[in-house]
Amino acid sequence: MNTLAFTLGVLSVIAVAFVAVLIWGIVKVVKQEKQIKDLQLTDEETRQSLYKAQDELYRLIHSNQDEMYRHTNHHVNDLIKVADDDRKEIRVYVNDQITDAVTQSRAYTDHRIDKLMDGNKPKQVIKG
Repeated sequence: MNTLAFTLGVLSVIAVAFVAVLIWGIVKVVKQEKQIKDLQLTDEETRQSLYKAQDELYRLIHSNQDEMYRHTNHHVNDLIKVADDDRKEIRVYVNDQITDAVTQSRAYTDHRIDKLMDGNKPKQVIKG
């Protein structure tokens, strides 16, 4: 009976050790599952955060491009206006210069014709 009691005692110790190891293993597996779920949630949150950041970045880039286009377009329009104003001023200046040259040419021509006409008049003899 001693052997039977000893065998049952050893088997009960082995059974308790087996149950303890089994419980410890189950606890470890549950902890690992919880960590995996937490990591999956963190991964998903990180992905969502990255997608939001990427969308915001694209929005900022497009906004900056639109602003640069408007800014550049405004400057180009200003330059075109300045160029048109300068062209008008040059046209007025050139027209004034041409008008002055034509007027001076006519005056000179009229003066020369008057001198020529005065030279063809018969000279009066002054008797004295």
